[in-house]
Amino acid sequence: MANATASKQPSTFGAIQLQVGTKLTLQPVVAGHFSLASVVLGYSQGEYLLVKLPLENGLPAKLYAGERFEGRLFSKTSVFTFAVDVVKTVSTPFPQLYLSFPESVFRIPLRASLRVKVDYPASIPSSALLPSGLGDEQARLTNLSLNGAGVFSPRELGAVGDPLSIAFKVDGVPEISEFDVTTDATIRSSRTVQDGWHHGIEFKTDEQHALLLQNAILLLQLADRERIV
Repeated sequence: MANATASKQPSTFGAIQLQVGTKLTLQPVVAGHFSLASVVLGYSQGEYLLVKLPLENGLPAKLYAGERFEGRLFSKTSVFTFAVDVVKTVSTPFPQLYLSFPESVFRIPLRASLRVKVDYPASIPSSALLPSGLGDEQARLTNLSLNGAGVFSPRELGAVGDPLSIAFKVDGVPEISEFDVTTDATIRSSRTVQDGWHHGIEFKTDEQHALLLQNAILLLQLADRERIV
């Protein structure tokens, strides 16, 4: 097991090269919220960060002044982490969240591929199969990355370039609760293996699922280096 804290290296806010539109994950320091997905709207150096008010269970998150989160931002092959406190929320003209400006920033180097080994059951609707099946195809995710996954199935799911839909649950991740993912995807590779087929697929996830996957893969990689593919 790798120690996530030991992997952190002191850095600076300037090293992030923060831009408007950068995706941000807010991980609660104490129980009360799940991981929250947001987007950076702007900042004032030394004063505050301004981000889109995240959703929680489909509704604007109820956040209170003083609540502390760990912010996580991906930049190429690194993730930057920093502690922030809620300053205030604003509902008009658009839902926004003001956060305290980070006092300390840490950098965690990551592999460019960000691919980890997993063993997650997956379901693929029969309507997505070629040819159509008698019911949902049961498959397994063998690895997971920010953009896609490796999928084992007893039979061929389609040819390279074919679309499909896939549903799976991400669990066993330190610090965050399990969550479901249902997404469209495209088959990018296909080969026969013992007892079936192995496909490489590319996800077409929405912004919230992309951030959740990003956070989960980071934590899995930090928790167990042997997961790295």
